Amino acid sequence: ASMITEMALADTAGTEARALRAFWILVARYSGGLALGLLAKGGVTLSGGILKRIVAFLDPKEFRRAFDDQAPLGALVAKIPVRLVTDDSSVQDGLAALAANPRRFMIDYPARLWC
Repeated sequence: ASMITEMALADTAGTEARALRAFWILVARYSGGLALGLLAKGGVTLSGGILKRIVAFLDPKEFRRAFDDQAPLGALVAKIPVRLVTDDSSVQDGLAALAANPRRFMIDYPARLWC
């Protein structure tokens, strides 16, 4: 993956770059299908892995089109927001916020098994 990314960044019109653009479409189709299946009205957050490194190959309009293409329920999926997290510290920031003010978050603590 890192070699393909490096080659795509070196030649944004090459085969590797086209592959990364196609990968974004696959991510969009899959996450749109999952969002529909789970009825994720609160939204979908994409993060981690290679996504932040290949954001240069993301076409937001094409992504949204592929995400929403969930016939016959595309209109429902179109209302689901999508976010891409590119900040490495976001998980730590979220956990720190949770630790600092746990009552602010809707977590059923008694039902959790904390090991």
